[in-house]
Amino acid sequence: MTKVEGIRIAPTHLMLDAYFGDDVEAIGEEIDKRYDYDFDDQHYRTFYEVMRERKGFAHQVVDEDGMLRLIMWVLDPNDLVTISHEIIHVTWYVQYLSGFRFSFDAQEIQAYLHDYVMEQILKSFR
Repeated sequence: MTKVEGIRIAPTHLMLDAYFGDDVEAIGEEIDKRYDYDFDDQHYRTFYEVMRERKGFAHQVVDEDGMLRLIMWVLDPNDLVTISHEIIHVTWYVQYLSGFRFSFDAQEIQAYLHDYVMEQILKSFR
């Protein structure tokens, strides 16, 4: 498992923790211990069910200190398509949680946010 913790999403107070690896049991247990995350999706009850069908996921959670965080998990750290896909979800959570609304006229904001998060993740693998 590779973990990239505490990617600050400026100018918000939000932080992103990113997990990479296919050890579903170990990563699922860590996420269960560290964050308050309820499966509100009627199709999934556990991380094991999610990761059997998907290559990754992103969501908002509350950490052990009661702080709102974003997490993402991608099974294969070399799968740049899935990493990029999950980062798009992260950008939408940032929009939702910060109250800022993306629009066609402000699409560069989302693009730059995507680039920033991707770069922070890729730097951690160098």
